[in-house]
Amino acid sequence: MELRIIRRGINERGSRYITALIPTIEVNNQATRDDGFHSRRQMRAHHRYVSSDLQKRLDSAHGDLAAAYHHAFATAHGEKYREISHESEQILLHNSAMGQSKAPEAPTIRALNKTRGTVLCARLENAGGLAGQGRGLLGRERLEPGAGMLFESGRFTPFMWMHMFFMRFAIDIVFLGRGDTVIRINPRLKPWRLSSVVFGARKALELPAGAAEASSTQAGDRIILECV
Repeated sequence: MELRIIRRGINERGSRYITALIPTIEVNNQATRDDGFHSRRQMRAHHRYVSSDLQKRLDSAHGDLAAAYHHAFATAHGEKYREISHESEQILLHNSAMGQSKAPEAPTIRALNKTRGTVLCARLENAGGLAGQGRGLLGRERLEPGAGMLFESGRFTPFMWMHMFFMRFAIDIVFLGRGDTVIRINPRLKPWRLSSVVFGARKALELPAGAAEASSTQAGDRIILECV
């Protein structure tokens, strides 16, 4: 009889201990679940931030690589062109002169700086298509004051750049973007040099050295091109 009473007392104490322990276990389990939920949210937010930052870096690197590639391409061709003999250069100049003599006269264009109220170029010659743009100012001894040449990019060309191979004098190059707004100026670019690679450029004006400074033209100015 005494043994049964002892066992009953032990069972009652064990039951009370287990009953008191259950809420603690449930609280601990709930806290563990909450911690796991917050950790997963933090990990997802971190992954989104890392993915967004990586995409921005990739986009920036893509633009830098494109500019570097075209700059290296132009530099390599510049070194190649330097090796052309004097006789080959004379042939190129002869072909250029023949092409100019056969080309019909195009209307003269005037470039006005609307922002400053000045004349950027009084007589702009349109370079024309691919042949004319490839010839450019090749073979000329100099640009007369107030003269210049207009180059236009292709419809789907994302940028423009110019080279000074075989040129005999320095020039200003003014790059125009959407709405004929000045976005970059390369002043007094010397022969055998490369211009900047200008993304978003739609037109480029090759002008006598110092023309941009003389007309107070700066980036952001609005240029009007009109036939005269």
